[in-house]
Amino acid sequence: MVNLKLNQEVYFDDEKQPMKVLAVSDRFAVCFREENETPYFLNLDFIKNIRNKEPFIFKRIDGDYQKFCDLQLKELEEGKSEINKRNCRELNIDWKCTKNV
Repeated sequence: MVNLKLNQEVYFDDEKQPMKVLAVSDRFAVCFREENETPYFLNLDFIKNIRNKEPFIFKRIDGDYQKFCDLQLKELEEGKSEINKRNCRELNIDWKCTKNV
């Protein structure tokens, strides 16, 4: 089982910048990073060992990224949202750079 914590910075093998865990459960995590005022999000599924292929962008949210991530996690948990099977990749956390908190 992957052990990520709320507000932990997580690094991925194919990403130069870390993402911050803003919502997490035993099965899922929703990560966030902002670049040039553009919010990027990434969903992780620890059971299936997958993540979105690329971080996705939601420009039309009110700036409350924590609220958005909490809602996204709830929808993943309830099965109302999922990581697209065609647009996913193996969960590739770089544990050497990801620090435990």
